[in-house]
Amino acid sequence: MQNIEAESAQSRALKQDRSIDTRARLVQAAIHVLSELGYAGFSTMRVAKAAGVSRGALQYHFETREALLSAARVRLAEAMSEKLTISALNSMSLPERVDAIVGDYWEVIGSIGYVAALEIRLYERYNHTLRDLMSGTFEQISRTRDQSWIRIFSDSPLPTEQLLLLRRFMLDVLRGVALRQLEGDDPSSIERAVALLRETLVSKLSGR
Repeated sequence: MQNIEAESAQSRALKQDRSIDTRARLVQAAIHVLSELGYAGFSTMRVAKAAGVSRGALQYHFETREALLSAARVRLAEAMSEKLTISALNSMSLPERVDAIVGDYWEVIGSIGYVAALEIRLYERYNHTLRDLMSGTFEQISRTRDQSWIRIFSDSPLPTEQLLLLRRFMLDVLRGVALRQLEGDDPSSIERAVALLRETLVSKLSGR
């Protein structure tokens, strides 16, 4: 009896792992299709094919196109803060912290995958269902990131309001540089812009 129960538990765990893997593949495939073909070329059929699953499997995990697009955008947002913990960052010097954070964000925002985020964001403007689906999630992500930023730079003499303003400044600059990169700007110019952002953040966070 115990062996049967153990086998049943293992079977459920295996199915759950496969389900998680399938969902992750679908989200990554959606990002790939959006990045390569834009929203105009986006379809659930293309996503399913890119993920190597049936359309029925896609519909099992994501009942609507909006649910899939929302999951893709959330995945891109999560990718910007996966590498280092707050405790690891707090063990670094200020320039090292800035370098690590800007590097992590730029790795995503400066990648071809960011095109997918732009495509979703533009589509969201005209799709109230998608906007409503993502609004609460991204408000929570933003609040969590703000709190983490404050803890990471708790040694800065700046008041909280200015600290958070610097975080938004960083995001605005990186997004602008990403657009320049998509337009084919000189790579060395892109590198200088990101380096200047790092220098500016270190200076401002130091209170200079």
